[in-house]
Amino acid sequence: MDHRKAQITVFIILGLAVLLAASLFFFVRHRLALFSPDELLPPEIVPVKTYIDRCLETVSREAIVLAGLQGGYADVPDRVKRRISYLQFDRRLDFGVPYWYYYGGNQYPSLSEVKENLEARITREVQACADLSVFEDQFDIVVTGTIRTEVLLGDSDVTVRLTYPLQIDNKLSTQRTKMKNFVYVAPLRLKHLYTLALRILEAENKETFLENMTFDLMVLQPKIPIEDVQFTCTRRIDMIANIRSIFKELMSYNLADVRIRNTRHSQFLEGDKEFAKNHFAWDIGLSPGEYPDVTVDFTYDTDWPLHMHITPNEGARLRAEPMRLFGTLPLCYLHYHYTYNIDYPVLVSISDFDTPKHEAYEFQFVTPVLLNNNRADRSNVPGFFEMEIIPTYDTAFCDEFQKKRITITASNRATNERINYVNVSAQCLQYLCPVGRVEPWRGTYELVADVPDCGAVTLIGTREGYSEGRTEIDTDIE
Repeated sequence: MDHRKAQITVFIILGLAVLLAASLFFFVRHRLALFSPDELLPPEIVPVKTYIDRCLETVSREAIVLAGLQGGYADVPDRVKRRISYLQFDRRLDFGVPYWYYYGGNQYPSLSEVKENLEARITREVQACADLSVFEDQFDIVVTGTIRTEVLLGDSDVTVRLTYPLQIDNKLSTQRTKMKNFVYVAPLRLKHLYTLALRILEAENKETFLENMTFDLMVLQPKIPIEDVQFTCTRRIDMIANIRSIFKELMSYNLADVRIRNTRHSQFLEGDKEFAKNHFAWDIGLSPGEYPDVTVDFTYDTDWPLHMHITPNEGARLRAEPMRLFGTLPLCYLHYHYTYNIDYPVLVSISDFDTPKHEAYEFQFVTPVLLNNNRADRSNVPGFFEMEIIPTYDTAFCDEFQKKRITITASNRATNERINYVNVSAQCLQYLCPVGRVEPWRGTYELVADVPDCGAVTLIGTREGYSEGRTEIDTDIE
């Protein structure tokens, strides 16, 4: 009986050993299938692969960082550049930070656009980085197919798969090696921060939090006149330039206090806690634990643009006159009511902290804050925005912005006859660029010149003895 029990025990132990060995075999085979290299390379070829791996890492990280700093675009598209819908302030950037909301509509890139934009830049920059001639003393290296990149935006990282098909012939032997697959994984949470940026924009479009906060602060600032009744016989005069300066300082100082609930941020000061909670604490619906390692900052710099139009006005100033209550008695009241149309940019910066699972990363975009007749209004931008534009000559813009060549003629509006010696300028939003002069040319009067290729362009013609002429053109149309 005891002998039989001993046999059963041995068989059980042997059975467990076989099961464990089989499990280990399948586990190891699975791991090898996941992580074994696609190509087994001779030792002398390894430096070539290492060289391309390093290029891929360098250009991939640069592209991913730029995508974060430029609102999801590693390369800012021409359509954004032409419309001047970006904020230029950071020398680290190729171009600027695009507006995610512009002229009454969203214009942020989809995740697929972010992915495709990264793929195009990395494919281009890898070829510029990988100078394979450095190996020409030892190898003949030929690119045998199409170079392409696939980017996978994960929740906690970005995977870059590069197909770079190479045929490598060793000059010191008859050995030929083929190689094509390269992979880099960046522990940067681009997708995670992009998703939060989109939620912030959607909340702002729905709730107009920034507009409401802006107007509340204006009402609380006595140096920004909005509406009041005072018993005084003294007129009130406010210079618009001073109001603009006060507004800029007010927004620059207070926007830094805005907090997104359930993100990582400093606590409000004890003395300001109740006021801050009512005006600067923004609940966009994040759950606790969704973004514990992420901070969100809102910035407006006093050097950035501000479009402000105040009604009524007397050009550069506002004036309110007192009214007498009873004839000649020195009893007066002063009543004024001003409406403001305002457009200013806010930079939204989302920062990921460094943890054992991922590295620090930053994502940012720009949204305008829009007031129309003292009310939040994110739909009627063109109407009051054009009213405020004061075009100025900007040499840097005119010299550096991409151009389109056009032919310009000028006519007398009354007789429709061609006229010459007309000075022409081109206006793109607030920028004014000199274009040239219409002069006699091959039996007619015309000017062939370059204008900024910014989509909607206003051509302005002036000549002594004539009233100014204006016409709109669309540089997107051939």
